[in-house]
Amino acid sequence: MQQQRLDKKAKHVIQNAQRKVSEIYQDSPKEELASAITHGIAIVLSIWALVEMLYVVEDQNTKKLISVWVFGLSMILVYTFSTLLHIFYNHKLTYIFLLLDHAAIFVLIAGTYTPYTLITLEKSEGLYLLTFVWAFALGGILYKVFLLNRYKRFSLMLYLFLGWLGALKYEELSNHLGEGFDWLLIGGALYSIGVVFYVWRKLPYNHAIWHIFVIGGNFAIFYSVYAYVLLR
Repeated sequence: MQQQRLDKKAKHVIQNAQRKVSEIYQDSPKEELASAITHGIAIVLSIWALVEMLYVVEDQNTKKLISVWVFGLSMILVYTFSTLLHIFYNHKLTYIFLLLDHAAIFVLIAGTYTPYTLITLEKSEGLYLLTFVWAFALGGILYKVFLLNRYKRFSLMLYLFLGWLGALKYEELSNHLGEGFDWLLIGGALYSIGVVFYVWRKLPYNHAIWHIFVIGGNFAIFYSVYAYVLLR
């Protein structure tokens, strides 16, 4: 009897998870394939980016190595979970991949801050911002764990708020990075413009188009980090 109750509860959890996924994703199989391909390509590009950054820093110092590993792995992580989500878009594990995908976005944002806060900014200012960003990201992940499919607009605003929080250090970053700051702004702009396509549900292949903007924004910032943070 106890086992039957447990089986019934487990079935209810799975059905509830699948219902939540269906409420979020209603793309056609071709659209899911396009989304999987775009971020599948981004996995390869991210691995290349990590290797390139490691080659540049070698054993220069601990801060640069930590920054490279955190930034590089956060890129690989977000694209991997996204690709898995779109491959298994109609599967009993879809809800898990959806949760990991949304949580990984917070990791990517915090991972992107890491090189700038550990290397570019002054020691105390950088560490304060880094601590706040990662604490906020952790809070965002917990929010996703418990409220994945609720307050979706608020969730989107959390991503944008955390992403643009670095604007508080506009003067310091622009002075230290030079042209690298322009690439950072381009990256942020591409991320933000991409949100328009993310919410434009009636546009065919809107999610894949959003992915392209994400990749463009990510690698504009990668160039900023590579050329104007690590090589200096």
